[in-house]
Amino acid sequence: MNAHERLPNDISALGVIEQLRDALKFADNELQKRCVISTKVREALDLAERILASAQHRYD
Repeated sequence: MNAHERLPNDISALGVIEQLRDALKFADNELQKRCVISTKVREALDLAERILASAQHRYD
């Protein structure tokens, strides 16, 4: 059986697949946003740790 034979011919099935696709696109977009936020938080944390370490060396 090839891929074309497995494609749904029923309009209602196509509607469900469209909804699933849209939900997956939304989920992917949200995860990408969180990934960017997570990266920015890690960068800020790294900067804060470097500043604190530098300050601590000055006062040692």
